[in-house]
Amino acid sequence: MKKIFSICLILVVAVGFVACSDNDDAGNSYLQENTIKVIASNLTFSPLAQTGGVKFTAPAGSTVSIDEDGSAWAKAEVRGDSVVVSVSHNPRLDSRSAILTIKNGTDFVHLSILQAGAEFSYKGQKVYRFASDDAQTITLPFTSLGADPVLESPDTAALESVERKDSAFIVKVKPNETNQLRKLSLYIKNQGRIDTVFVMQAVLKDFTRMPIAIVAYDLLKMNASVTDLSQLVREIHGHIKIENAGANEYPKFVCEDPEEEHILNNLVLAYRPETFTFVVSAGAVVNQSAITTGDDAGKTLESRTTIWDSNIYNYMGLWSDKLKEAVSKGKLTEAQYQDILKTYIPQVYLAATNSKLTMLINMDYDITKGMTIGTFEDGGAQNLAYARSLQVLKDIGYTPIAGFEANMMGIDAYVVGSGTSKMKSQVALLASPMLLSINDMVNNAKAVQAFRARTASFSLLQAKAMAAKARRLNR
Repeated sequence: MKKIFSICLILVVAVGFVACSDNDDAGNSYLQENTIKVIASNLTFSPLAQTGGVKFTAPAGSTVSIDEDGSAWAKAEVRGDSVVVSVSHNPRLDSRSAILTIKNGTDFVHLSILQAGAEFSYKGQKVYRFASDDAQTITLPFTSLGADPVLESPDTAALESVERKDSAFIVKVKPNETNQLRKLSLYIKNQGRIDTVFVMQAVLKDFTRMPIAIVAYDLLKMNASVTDLSQLVREIHGHIKIENAGANEYPKFVCEDPEEEHILNNLVLAYRPETFTFVVSAGAVVNQSAITTGDDAGKTLESRTTIWDSNIYNYMGLWSDKLKEAVSKGKLTEAQYQDILKTYIPQVYLAATNSKLTMLINMDYDITKGMTIGTFEDGGAQNLAYARSLQVLKDIGYTPIAGFEANMMGIDAYVVGSGTSKMKSQVALLASPMLLSINDMVNNAKAVQAFRARTASFSLLQAKAMAAKARRLNR
């Protein structure tokens, strides 16, 4: 819009005005001097209602008119040796123009009237998060020249008031009494353009008041009979509970599904209130049981979380395949092959239990589905720094390590004795995990449907390839 307006100004400077005469006497109109002389003009306006004009000289009896393009928003009248032009407010984003004509007898002059379009720009945040359920006052700043923005919301019941000031909307939000994460939508509209602002509120206790489930594709469920990804979905239902209420409180996911307790009984989390984020650390103990029989009697079977970048997991499978190929070509013996695997694979699995590896569960509210959803995402730069520090990855040729994206959470079982710890098996390998909380968790199909929709890019082919690598690595 500014570019168009600038072009118009250039044209005005180039053309200035057009002066002509209707007198065709003797066929010498081009020699006839126009009796109207424009001395000065100010006919370029901002979007605001303004007054400008033209200073001219001419014999008595001059008249003025504005063409149809400007008749609705521009007015002009002759006052002595001046034309006074007034324009109304232009709330539209587009500039507009009209032609002003000064006429005296057979002589006339055309001049352009130009008015810029309104300017508006929202300057606030896209998301406002409050780690409190109390009433809030939010200032949504903007810059405006001639614009007429409005604020609309489908959540008016949660709004105490909305007031428009010269450079901001002041929104007062009522307390959050939903007993869950609340997400309000605010739409700042101006001439067809919309800025969407979300207001989110929650305290830790809000996440404890509804059933919740960890939902993921468990790659260890893969077998020859699996023909659809839905057969790999694992749902671990339970609640988030607060331990040590007070200054040292922390949240913990507690499984309440007898069929899934052997996978994950409880999971200690950290919580970041400013972003509604739960933090999962590798090495968290999710199950413990005493071993009462066999060679390990008297020891403890302990299940721990692992955190993986699927690229590393895939590489381990390819690395194992290359070693096996070396056996087939006589470059390695079977015994050497097994020794290499027994040397390095447990080290990589153990490294995946280090608490320096984390995943973030960023909680959000899906307005369309009416549920709280948390996606497991990479924990940040410390994950990459830790991966780069691992000698075992360099030893198996996984270098240089350009990046690390935590996207799988595993659960591995270890036999723990006095001063000893040895991996026994993988219990689960959860791809694309999510945390879902809905009012009616009895209807599991709703949670699974939301999970499948959000993981649409994950294919059965990918799952089969990953599962095959897991089987080879765990032989």
